[in-house]
Amino acid sequence: YIEDFDSHQLKINLWDGNITLENVHLKTNALNDFNVPLEIITGYLEKLKIHIPWKYLYTHPTKIEIDGFFLLVAPKTDVVYDPEKAEQIEYESKMAEVKKVEQFRY
Repeated sequence: YIEDFDSHQLKINLWDGNITLENVHLKTNALNDFNVPLEIITGYLEKLKIHIPWKYLYTHPTKIEIDGFFLLVAPKTDVVYDPEKAEQIEYESKMAEVKKVEQFRY
């Protein structure tokens, strides 16, 4: 989803659980797989911070902080409906619900 990624834009400190991604441009085709009637004209993210509390992973929240997000989209006129893909998405959604119900039964 990121265009022309450079490793200098990424800072990782695994021991502290901090990941920072700075000054990245989004790919204009990032929404294509989601079959939405929008296309990205331009997208920019100043800073994305992720904090993962490794020591307390089950008791403390993982935090995601977004600063300076800009997204310009336009309506897409050539959207093609794929009934097989829509059916697959619906099936996966139903199966996820079944798993949730089964999980709470025991």
